[in-house]
Amino acid sequence: KKDIQTQKKKLETLTREAEEEKARAKEAARERVLKDFEKGQLALPTTTGTKTSEESEQSRGTKRKFEFDASVVENLAREAEEAALREIE
Repeated sequence: KKDIQTQKKKLETLTREAEEEKARAKEAARERVLKDFEKGQLALPTTTGTKTSEESEQSRGTKRKFEFDASVVENLAREAEEAALREIE
């Protein structure tokens, strides 16, 4: 009977350790995705050119609409994390 109890405790310990390792791997994947994203953002070239008066007249009066879809962003972030996790494993 004691042997069964010790085996259950060992199993619980191993399960908990596996879950903690999985969480650490997921966090490492998230950090890697963020680091890659930030590196990509810093590498973007900045435009320092000036517009001519004709170009500024054309752009004046028109607004660009930007639709932000949080579900798309969440899906892309999850996919990036999963890809980074696969690379780590």
